[in-house]
Amino acid sequence: MRTRARTWNGTWSGATARARAVRRAAGAAVLAAALGLASAGCSSGGPEGTGSGAEPSAAVAAARATSPAASPAGKGELVVSYTEGLTAADRETEAFLRKNKTLEGFADYANSRVALPYDVPVEAKSCGTTDAYWDPTARTITYCYEFLGRMAPVYEKSAAPSATPGATRETQDAVAAGLIGLTHGVLVHELGHGLIAMYGLPVDGDEETAVNQLSAVLLTTDDDDKDFVVGIIDAWGEMAGQGVRSTARTAFAEDHAVGTAQFYALACWVYGSDPDGYQDLVGPDLLPEKRTKGCEKAYTKVANTWGKALQPYLK
Repeated sequence: MRTRARTWNGTWSGATARARAVRRAAGAAVLAAALGLASAGCSSGGPEGTGSGAEPSAAVAAARATSPAASPAGKGELVVSYTEGLTAADRETEAFLRKNKTLEGFADYANSRVALPYDVPVEAKSCGTTDAYWDPTARTITYCYEFLGRMAPVYEKSAAPSATPGATRETQDAVAAGLIGLTHGVLVHELGHGLIAMYGLPVDGDEETAVNQLSAVLLTTDDDDKDFVVGIIDAWGEMAGQGVRSTARTAFAEDHAVGTAQFYALACWVYGSDPDGYQDLVGPDLLPEKRTKGCEKAYTKVANTWGKALQPYLK
């Protein structure tokens, strides 16, 4: 298995622990609303429903040119690229993502777990809208600099009040961990839409619910990287809590219902996959003790459904 590129200043694990402590000290009220990804429209492709009408960037075209044709053997992988930001703010976001190898961290995590029928570009770029999306026609995942730029103040606002006075590094770690976890969560979700499209996976009912279940299975395929998973849930809870308060509306959030039910379902599935290993999720900030009852059974049901569907494509 690959060693996932996920450090900033070489201290991901320590910084994550400090960041989590800072965010949780400030975050009970923020996290109360929590994560939700449960409305249609996310997978339609392109900002503001434009689909794939725009020409692919040079980076995407280059990745596609070297991509093999669809293969039942599943030898494809996610291929990361960054296109230079069009504004000063976007270039700052680009620099943050590059420095922390954020997209690479997601790609390494996913590539070590699931095979794709062909190479799929994962491109970070300026979009003119605060979005992230899977484009089924272009067969790409796009992450917009504007989305992360819009979300940065959410994590800055949450981290600052609880940090030790003068602890600039502590606050920076909390903000960085939040933004990285948020990005990873968004990309895992969009990959879920992609897997359904690429492999024709069966969806019984709402696709957003199906993608949430599929994402839970992808995040719990082995025991090697629980920090990655907990970071996503921490960050998503915080983003959704702020989003419900309408303090950070984005095109991505507009296309997704934000509610506690969806968050608790995802957190419950993850916890249920390994209650001892994910004990860190239990508490008033994320998953209250009373909500953990039945999580193992709920995860077993989800894993039986999506584990079976994904099995031919898991590494």
